[in-house]
Amino acid sequence: MALKKLWKKTASILLVVTMVIGLCACGGDKTDDDGKGGKDSKGINSELAKQFVYKEEALDLSALGSENDYYITKMQKLGDVLYVLASYNQYKMDGTSLNYFKLLSMNTDGSNSKVIDLLLPGQVIEDIPEEEITGEGAGDAVVLPMPRAEVSSKVMVETEVAVEDVVTEDVAVEDAVIDVPADDFYYEPSTSYEYSGYGNSVISGEGMVYAVRNHTIEDWSDPENYISKSDTTICCWDKDGNFVWEAPIEGLQTEEHWYYVQNMMPQKEGGVTLLLSGDKVCKIDVDKTGKASEMKPLSEELSSNFNNAQNIMIGNDGKIVFTYYDQEWTNMYMATYDPTTGAVSEGVKLPSAMQMMGYSNMATGENGELIYSNSSGVFKFTPGQEEATQIMSYINSDLNVSDINQMVYLDESHMILTYYDNYEYKMHCGYFTKVDPKDIPDKDVIVLAGNWIDYNLKNRVIEYNKASDKYRIVVKEYQMYSTNEDYMAGYTKLNNDIIAGNIPDIMIADGNLPVENYVSKGILADVGKLIAEDEELSKSEFMENVFEAYKIDGKLYQVIPSFYVQTVIGKKSNIGDRKSWTMKEMREVVEGFGEGTQAFGEMTRDSFMYYVMNFGSSDFVDVANGKCNFNSQQFIDILEYAKTLPEQISEDYYNDEDWWMTYQSQYRDNRTLLMYLYISDFQSMKYQINGYMGDDVSYVGFPTDTGNGSVLGADTSYVISAKSKCLDGAWDFVRYYLTDEYQIGDGQNVSYWGLPVSKKAFFEKAKDVTCKSYWVDEEGKKQEYDDYFSINGEEIVIEPLSQAQYDEMVNFIQSVTKRSYYNEELQKIVTEGVEPFFAGQKSAADVAKIIQSRAQVYVNENM
Repeated sequence: MALKKLWKKTASILLVVTMVIGLCACGGDKTDDDGKGGKDSKGINSELAKQFVYKEEALDLSALGSENDYYITKMQKLGDVLYVLASYNQYKMDGTSLNYFKLLSMNTDGSNSKVIDLLLPGQVIEDIPEEEITGEGAGDAVVLPMPRAEVSSKVMVETEVAVEDVVTEDVAVEDAVIDVPADDFYYEPSTSYEYSGYGNSVISGEGMVYAVRNHTIEDWSDPENYISKSDTTICCWDKDGNFVWEAPIEGLQTEEHWYYVQNMMPQKEGGVTLLLSGDKVCKIDVDKTGKASEMKPLSEELSSNFNNAQNIMIGNDGKIVFTYYDQEWTNMYMATYDPTTGAVSEGVKLPSAMQMMGYSNMATGENGELIYSNSSGVFKFTPGQEEATQIMSYINSDLNVSDINQMVYLDESHMILTYYDNYEYKMHCGYFTKVDPKDIPDKDVIVLAGNWIDYNLKNRVIEYNKASDKYRIVVKEYQMYSTNEDYMAGYTKLNNDIIAGNIPDIMIADGNLPVENYVSKGILADVGKLIAEDEELSKSEFMENVFEAYKIDGKLYQVIPSFYVQTVIGKKSNIGDRKSWTMKEMREVVEGFGEGTQAFGEMTRDSFMYYVMNFGSSDFVDVANGKCNFNSQQFIDILEYAKTLPEQISEDYYNDEDWWMTYQSQYRDNRTLLMYLYISDFQSMKYQINGYMGDDVSYVGFPTDTGNGSVLGADTSYVISAKSKCLDGAWDFVRYYLTDEYQIGDGQNVSYWGLPVSKKAFFEKAKDVTCKSYWVDEEGKKQEYDDYFSINGEEIVIEPLSQAQYDEMVNFIQSVTKRSYYNEELQKIVTEGVEPFFAGQKSAADVAKIIQSRAQVYVNENM
């Protein structure tokens, strides 16, 4: 391994700068205050797992009905009472629907629960018998029971209903007027349409409920007198559910302008303020009696900010707190607006981490803070500070959640949240109280780090934490350090932490983690050795070509749960029974077909160069030895071919009404010879080979001078710190991804994407490609069905792969030993470097020399 210059240049500085700010991992070299190498009497770094922990006390929402029946639109605490406003849709037997609210009130401990219906005068909630409804609640699409022989003339179907979806049991329908044969289906189409539903809603400080109601009527019974009416009103109910008033909002849509209600805020003295967007941004004040003011335009600056608004909330002082993007949609800001005086505060820039990590819900704090949740937890941003501070950690709180639906922030120690769990996907509502760290049991802590950590891995962490009585895993997502200006800042921060000796116990090794660098520094554990010493895994067989592709100096350092293969295929009848070819050979084959035949479909110069770097970067970049080879004849030949491709695909190509038919048939008609193939599952191979190609294929790969131009890769793999003081615990966690429990699953469903690395699981799943597709019924029996493919408007049955096709597929996959490698900076160097050649300003050899020089400098400094 060559020593990399980046380490030489930055190590001395970063060791000083970041020594005190890095991640205090269980596996780091740093010691705790007791000087015992990171372990004290309470366990290794046990305090990391005791931060941001909350305990949940469940609040019962069952009074609202089945969770599939409603959607929570607002949740608000007034005094000691929690109010929950839920929206419902009830689809009736006459084809109409009723959109209405229920208001649930309860004490924050769940006691004194009461539900009331918020209806307009004359509205009635019908008790529709369950046997008359198909679906699991009013929130689902409901198929009306309509017999074939008797159809009511009063039935109005608002959405198109497929014949095969119609319930055919005998159901009595009143006023049947048509008698048709049992084998036919008929319904009398409606000549009118009526819709009434609620948009924005809010609960005021007095417990009054306000909602915007949109009402539309269309009637086309008389072709010469088509009727279309729409109106928008404000409805008001008191906290006991009594209807108070409904008032129209005039002038929203006219010939001169068009507006819609963007948001609604309660006023201190009663009534609401409406914010309107559209041609301009305006406001309308509606008092507590329903009287509306004239439409008042907001200032140009405020209008601009509201047009880019992301969240609009009511602060404790009654002012509007809103977040918005700047005009370039680059940075986010927060500001306040007083609808009474019109005063607007100066925008405060929000942390980059908030944009990089995302957010799902927002609230305001006691003193103007912004409280928000994301996929990791709940955070607080105080204006005047640069960064937000974490309040709650889902993982530390053993909470299987990736999204908060509603949030009521009480104080830093108490919150009320509604959320869907990541296991059963059921709605939960809980009162959360911060847990004192001294009340949390001590365990040795394992730090798992990555730039981004998906919810499946987070769920696995929570499962592990609950089951282990010795270890506890905490996660650190480095994406929070990235910015709009530097998307790689998270990786830089992780690298700096490692240089400072603060090495996470487990790291997610995506394409941007410099694994080779870490191996050269002795940072990573030998996974191959851990597998060999594992009583269970040492007896398992794995896809050795995958492990071989990922080995460094003959050793495996990554745990690879699944993989994919990228290649290029063509019909044997067109390109021959080839296993590889050069760029020259490929061009000769394509040119032999004459004009009207192309190598790749929908391929531009830029997309071709992307594939060059994806498939052949190992031909041009030797990561292990830090050398580049872009000034080779092979790369020059590639540039010469790329220049023959179009700069972009013509818009006329996609505007052609027969575009999809043309795309589907291009390979069968020999208009396109080669298909880029991404193999991540077996079932899709039937579509690619016996569907698109319609013939036996050669896995020829991308043209290259070094054997077969096919590569494999892993979307996610894991590396372990060789210096971890919890090495046994780290291995105990990641080894799971190589076990039959994970690789095979229950035989039907697995929690990963890609091809299994277990040889047993690989062949178990691969065999399905020689059989018809199937689904498993409630009795556990396979129910087979045909797969279809459309060729020139004709549906054809796709046959399973033959035994010969199957053998060739699995033999090919097992033969690929070249690893996919992609580096965004190198891709940028190549993309920018080829422009003078494509523009006719320099020769291919000249730009190849320039690219070689720039790429070598980058590799010297960064690899």
